[in-house]
Amino acid sequence: DRESVAEHYDRPPEFFLAWLDPSRSYTHGFYASPDDDVATAQRRKLQFAVDALGLRPGMDVLDVGCGWGCFVEHAGRLGVRVHGLTLSREQHAYVTELIRAQGLPCTVTLVDVFDYAPPRAFDGAVFMGGLEHIPDYRFVARFLARHLRPEAGVYCDFVTTRTGRLAGAFLRKYVFPGITGYVELGRLVTELTAAGFNVAELVDDTLSDAWTLRDWALAFERCREDLAQRYGQVPVRAFLLYLWSSHHFLATNRTQAYHLVARRQPGSGGSAAPPGGR
Repeated sequence: DRESVAEHYDRPPEFFLAWLDPSRSYTHGFYASPDDDVATAQRRKLQFAVDALGLRPGMDVLDVGCGWGCFVEHAGRLGVRVHGLTLSREQHAYVTELIRAQGLPCTVTLVDVFDYAPPRAFDGAVFMGGLEHIPDYRFVARFLARHLRPEAGVYCDFVTTRTGRLAGAFLRKYVFPGITGYVELGRLVTELTAAGFNVAELVDDTLSDAWTLRDWALAFERCREDLAQRYGQVPVRAFLLYLWSSHHFLATNRTQAYHLVARRQPGSGGSAAPPGGR
């Protein structure tokens, strides 16, 4: 897992920040329509996670696979104490400086979640793309059951497919080597419910993810020559193929994307899902 993460993420942050939106979120946003801009869609997703988990200033939330600090920054600015985990040294260094520069009430730790010994109970947890790297859903569910407070919840977003877990040969060779693959939706729900969680909502985000990949790819096209000069043609061509092919697979429903909210307490039946277009 460490080798897989390092192969993909341990590039200079500038490689990714050149084409991600200002939030630096590396999972799909929530689009109200295909004409939404990606920055608006990402802000909508980040705030939705805060609202869905009922996070308030002073609460502690675990961010597994915190990336370049999108949720750390968004929730941290609201006074939420976000505790990010990452296996990427580049991401750890970037988020450490982000926390210091903005004075956020947050932390980031360079550790595998399998080796992490939480120093506290958490008021919530988020996995924004992290589950693609953690196929042991039974461990995830039991970990959350042990370390979340009784009233806490979890937010996850992810990509799945109906035809198995492993990504295609191109992605495994050039983009996501190692154990990274699609989330197995049925197994995830089974393990969460077996560990005592209620699935509060499971929402189809397939078109939102397709539009996110479209906007990333268009942004990548605009800076591809500069990126190729700095990092070489092979990674630039690989990522461009990855972005456009992922968009195609989602737009044609060969792969799907979802977000899931689960809680340890029963809900009232209402939905906090963001408005339509998805």
